[in-house]
Amino acid sequence: TRKLVKKCKTAKDMLKFAESGDPVAAWLVGCGYSVRIASSTGDSNKSPHPFSMSVKDLEKSVTETDEIAMKWFLIAAEGGLPEGMMSLAHKMFADNGLTTDSRVAFHWLVKAQEAETELYGEEIREELEERSMLSKEFVATFRSFEMQLKTTRGRQPMSMISPNLSALLLASRCRELEELKGKTFGGGDFYGYSNFSKILSLLHSYKMVPNIIAGRAGSASYATRMVVPAERLVTNTRFRQGEKGTRDNGGLLDLEQSTNCTDAWFVTERSKYLMACFHQGDSYVPVGGCFQCHDSALKRVAAVAEGLYSISVTETVPEYGYGARYLAVKDGRMTLETFKRYSQPEICCVLQCLMNNPADLHPLHVAEDPNLYWPVIWFFGSVYSALVECCEPAVVKRIFGKLSKYRSKKISSLCSSLPGPLSAFPSSAVGEMRMACGNESCPNLDHSEKFQKCTGCRVRYYCKPECQRADWSKHKTECSWKR
Repeated sequence: TRKLVKKCKTAKDMLKFAESGDPVAAWLVGCGYSVRIASSTGDSNKSPHPFSMSVKDLEKSVTETDEIAMKWFLIAAEGGLPEGMMSLAHKMFADNGLTTDSRVAFHWLVKAQEAETELYGEEIREELEERSMLSKEFVATFRSFEMQLKTTRGRQPMSMISPNLSALLLASRCRELEELKGKTFGGGDFYGYSNFSKILSLLHSYKMVPNIIAGRAGSASYATRMVVPAERLVTNTRFRQGEKGTRDNGGLLDLEQSTNCTDAWFVTERSKYLMACFHQGDSYVPVGGCFQCHDSALKRVAAVAEGLYSISVTETVPEYGYGARYLAVKDGRMTLETFKRYSQPEICCVLQCLMNNPADLHPLHVAEDPNLYWPVIWFFGSVYSALVECCEPAVVKRIFGKLSKYRSKKISSLCSSLPGPLSAFPSSAVGEMRMACGNESCPNLDHSEKFQKCTGCRVRYYCKPECQRADWSKHKTECSWKR
């Protein structure tokens, strides 16, 4: 950094280095915009601050200069500079009026930890613990147990249903993860471990063994409504269409394992715990005991293999989660599901926490829970690819067998005669980001027809008047004209 500063006598000099891709220069330029350092001589040959921005930029809002700072921090982060990774993550987490993805911010924090462990290691670890979605869920669980224990004084059995992945780990791997002391079975970091251990310490002090039920997405909806500011955003959701499954991306391998069940070892060897889903209402059953969940898992895997799905790039439920739309291959019905906003490192962490029993990571079992399956598809494209990247080869081999045996070149198409909604997933739109009709039950995206905006709020769009009328029962509570 010092050598670079000596080379740069003016802000223009520093900017030239940054524009050429120098990560240190990009980071310094970003810092100038981040803290709004300006000098009236910032663009002259006499500037004492070669990484300051010009006075003219002070006319911009904090949001605008933060956006510029993030552009430079991204160059620094992609160039491998830990300071750039940390600065980018902090700006993305900041409440500065910019729409950012907390999952990406968490990813860059993890990358910073991997790149720099001596100078910032402990600081980053503490921040990862604070920012982790899993950690926040463990905190909520701890408070729930603490409240129950204060009320009952430990004299009554306790139970808890939570529709998230932290409950899955507590229900299925509680003792094993306690012994690993902050690590996963793959040797990676167990995000949220300090709060996980607080739960266990609390239960041990009361000598309690609670009944923890792993809730799936859609279960315990009353609890979800308590923590979200609104059921949806006023603006339309934007989706990115997925690609069709192949042998290379693993989509076909997932489908083959899910439909070829001649050897059902993964059913008999599956871990035993209780789970709740929206099919069962307020009841709960042993995992694997819900036929509807099994059927839904098959539909998800088949839809992904055929490329008949899209995943939102914007949140469908504010400050909670994203959405996935997929077409059921058998009947052509489109389904919209919400999944929580777990980051890629957290999903990898969960997979490594479960990998000591490969049966739990079988594609059919992973696909039963939207909170696990859709993030896997978003980040990795298939369960197969996720396991290859996150878990040991022995786990992949146990599930998929010898690769040459399962990389079949032919698999029958399952969508030869689907009804109208197939137009929501055209092959020409793979990878594109499209806006969905404001009526959530409508499959149309804006690639096929021009949408019309609501004349009241002029924010939400619909493909036709019928869809606007169908959505009015929801939209009237959020439309600025109605308010």
